[in-house]
Amino acid sequence: RAGMVLCLAGDVRWTGPNTAPARFLGREHTFTATWVILAALTGAPVVPVFCRMTPDGNYDLEFRPAFPVPAGVVAEGRVAHYV
Repeated sequence: RAGMVLCLAGDVRWTGPNTAPARFLGREHTFTATWVILAALTGAPVVPVFCRMTPDGNYDLEFRPAFPVPAGVVAEGRVAHYV
Protein backbone atom coordinates (compact mmCIF):
# COMPACT_ATOMS: atom_id res chain seq x y z
CA ARG A 1 0.00 0.00 0.00
CA ALA A 2 2.99 2.27 0.56
CA GLY A 3 4.20 1.74 -2.99
CA MET A 4 7.27 -0.19 -1.93
CA VAL A 5 8.75 -3.30 -3.50
CA LEU A 6 9.97 -6.31 -1.56
CA CYS A 7 12.16 -8.84 -3.32
CA LEU A 8 12.38 -12.39 -1.98
CA ALA A 9 14.19 -15.29 -3.59
CA GLY A 10 11.60 -18.02 -4.05
CA ASP A 11 14.09 -20.58 -5.29
CA VAL A 12 15.86 -20.99 -1.95
CA ARG A 13 15.78 -24.60 -0.79
CA TRP A 14 15.01 -24.62 2.89
CA THR A 15 13.91 -26.78 5.79
CA GLY A 16 11.79 -26.04 8.83
CA PRO A 17 8.75 -23.82 9.31
CA ASN A 18 7.32 -21.67 6.50
CA THR A 19 8.42 -24.09 3.78
CA ALA A 20 6.59 -26.17 1.20
CA PRO A 21 7.51 -28.95 -1.21
CA ALA A 22 7.77 -28.30 -4.96
CA ARG A 23 9.16 -30.05 -8.01
CA PHE A 24 12.24 -28.36 -9.50
CA LEU A 25 14.26 -29.73 -12.41
CA GLY A 26 12.62 -33.11 -12.02
CA ARG A 27 13.23 -33.48 -8.29
CA GLU A 28 11.18 -32.77 -5.19
CA HIS A 29 12.69 -30.14 -2.88
CA THR A 30 11.47 -28.04 0.03
CA PHE A 31 11.51 -24.28 -0.57
CA THR A 32 10.88 -21.19 1.49
CA ALA A 33 7.22 -20.16 1.38
CA THR A 34 7.72 -16.75 3.01
CA TRP A 35 6.74 -14.89 -0.16
CA VAL A 36 3.45 -16.81 -0.41
CA ILE A 37 2.61 -16.13 3.23
CA LEU A 38 3.45 -12.40 2.99
CA ALA A 39 1.43 -11.99 -0.22
CA ALA A 40 -1.56 -13.78 1.35
CA LEU A 41 -1.39 -11.68 4.51
CA THR A 42 -0.90 -8.29 2.82
CA GLY A 43 -2.80 -8.69 -0.44
CA ALA A 44 0.28 -7.53 -2.35
CA PRO A 45 0.54 -8.92 -5.89
CA VAL A 46 3.40 -11.27 -6.72
CA VAL A 47 5.50 -10.40 -9.78
CA PRO A 48 7.65 -13.38 -10.83
CA VAL A 49 11.08 -12.31 -12.09
CA PHE A 50 13.63 -14.59 -13.70
CA CYS A 51 17.27 -13.63 -14.28
CA ARG A 52 19.73 -15.37 -16.58
CA MET A 53 23.29 -14.48 -17.44
CA THR A 54 23.83 -14.17 -21.18
CA PRO A 55 26.94 -15.51 -22.96
CA ASP A 56 28.34 -11.96 -23.20
CA GLY A 57 28.17 -11.49 -19.41
CA ASN A 58 25.03 -9.34 -19.30
CA TYR A 59 21.84 -10.20 -17.47
CA ASP A 60 18.49 -10.98 -19.05
CA LEU A 61 15.56 -10.16 -16.75
CA GLU A 62 12.13 -11.56 -17.50
CA PHE A 63 9.14 -10.09 -15.67
CA ARG A 64 6.01 -12.23 -15.78
CA PRO A 65 2.47 -10.94 -15.15
CA ALA A 66 1.58 -10.20 -11.54
CA PHE A 67 -0.82 -12.49 -9.74
CA PRO A 68 -2.60 -12.37 -6.36
CA VAL A 69 -2.30 -14.96 -3.62
CA PRO A 70 -5.71 -15.43 -1.96
CA ALA A 71 -5.87 -14.60 1.75
CA GLY A 72 -6.97 -18.09 2.76
CA VAL A 73 -4.14 -20.17 1.27
CA VAL A 74 -2.21 -20.49 4.54
CA ALA A 75 -5.20 -21.54 6.65
CA GLU A 76 -6.41 -23.88 3.88
CA GLY A 77 -3.00 -25.56 3.54
CA ARG A 78 -2.58 -24.53 -0.12
CA VAL A 79 0.82 -22.80 0.19
CA ALA A 80 2.59 -25.58 -1.75
CA HIS A 81 0.40 -24.88 -4.80
CA TYR A 82 1.98 -21.42 -5.12
CA VAL A 83 5.52 -22.50 -4.27
